[in-house]
Amino acid sequence: MSYYGNGGVRTRIPEGIKKGDDRTIPKSYYLIPVAIGAAGLGTAFLLRGLVRMTRSGSSSTGRNSSKLKDTVGSGFFAKRYADGGFEPEMTKREAARILGCRESAKKDVITKRYRALMKANHPDLGGSRYIGAKINQAKDILGATARDE
Repeated sequence: MSYYGNGGVRTRIPEGIKKGDDRTIPKSYYLIPVAIGAAGLGTAFLLRGLVRMTRSGSSSTGRNSSKLKDTVGSGFFAKRYADGGFEPEMTKREAARILGCRESAKKDVITKRYRALMKANHPDLGGSRYIGAKINQAKDILGATARDE
């Protein structure tokens, strides 16, 4: 066993290694975890795209399938948008879609989404009065039955 000084610290040199030998980690050891991570992300992306394609390509029999417009875009990047305007009488479902939260959301979530939407759509700041009224109505409908905590 031999020792040598390393900045004032004595370091034990394992058997078979001499002072000055190259003891760096090969670059391929860094490449393996990166390749595994990239393969995992790629697989997740492909599965997500396949799910979207099957949902948008087939005729759905859901409750609101008639309200959903055909897809915009194709393949992995397809998005579905609601068709048409607002319903004559606003429901909790429509209110939740306007605010972008769940029907059973808590009051703080509803308030947070309401403030973000009104900041972007306030009539005094150039937004539409109609859209502002619909956002207010959605907040009132969801806020009436929302939990405090």
